[in-house]
Amino acid sequence: MKFYNKKTISFIIIFILIITIGVSSFFFFKGNGKASEKDELLKVSEYAIINNEGVKINVSEKLNTDKKSSEFSISNIRLTEKDNDTLLEGTITNISGKDILEERTIKIKYVDEKGEELGIVYVVIMPLKNGETTALITSATSDYSNAYDFMIIE
Repeated sequence: MKFYNKKTISFIIIFILIITIGVSSFFFFKGNGKASEKDELLKVSEYAIINNEGVKINVSEKLNTDKKSSEFSISNIRLTEKDNDTLLEGTITNISGKDILEERTIKIKYVDEKGEELGIVYVVIMPLKNGETTALITSATSDYSNAYDFMIIE
């Protein structure tokens, strides 16, 4: 039986530890990194992907860009669809320069790349002080998940 000296045994243990840490790190980052999240998403149309729960998510850069009108700014935009129910979420800010003391109804017009209308959704905005921000949530019983953009119509 052959005995190894302490230096050789230490080298073997360190080598095994390095290999174990390397392999563990590879599988950890492969399973939890952003790339694997994208791998779990399936592109279903030009501007929509679908996740594991069956939710379509709009990925149009144009649609997800902040929008402004003369009175409002919409940011943090997210457009999703599931079971033919389209949900537009974001934050809306009063940028009119004055307090808005009464409810306002605005239209959200979804359009395709050519600017042609896909549909209109009406949104009631509660009174907002100048500069005040609140949540925007609107729903439609149509699938607008593949919209290229939307416009605010006051």
